[in-house]
Amino acid sequence: MLIIFWNKFYFQLGIPIFKYSVKCNPSTFRVTEERLNRIDNDRTLAKIGFKKYSIDVFMFVESYLQKSKSVRGGYTLLMRGMLYIDDEDSQVTVYGLLNTYPIFFLALSGFYASLEQSFVISFFLPVLVFEIIIYFVQLKRYKSIARRVALIIDEAGS
Repeated sequence: MLIIFWNKFYFQLGIPIFKYSVKCNPSTFRVTEERLNRIDNDRTLAKIGFKKYSIDVFMFVESYLQKSKSVRGGYTLLMRGMLYIDDEDSQVTVYGLLNTYPIFFLALSGFYASLEQSFVISFFLPVLVFEIIIYFVQLKRYKSIARRVALIIDEAGS
């Protein structure tokens, strides 16, 4: 629920499982929330929404609800993100923070799997593989965000 209401405290907490930085040209250009909300042009997956956290820091997450028939692009969100634009070092950095429910779900499933061997093969391993695939999809999208924001800054500075 905290993620839906863009709770700043929720976006501060989390296990950072991903960090990606991209260099950009030095610029005084300020990226706006409105501009960021237009950079995600992948129509096959859930839209990524951005909200300003502070100057040059933005929270982002894949949309829970979108105009298409599917919810969240058809998969569970494992991460939420923070985008930092560092003027001094001329770089854009994206952090992926692990959501809490995948940890809870895997821990609970792992505990049950230790009690029931058939559960490991029939449920736990397929779910684990599915979550790893989701992680790599989100990883690719988060890297793309950093590259696109750096490109916006580069284009504005020239």
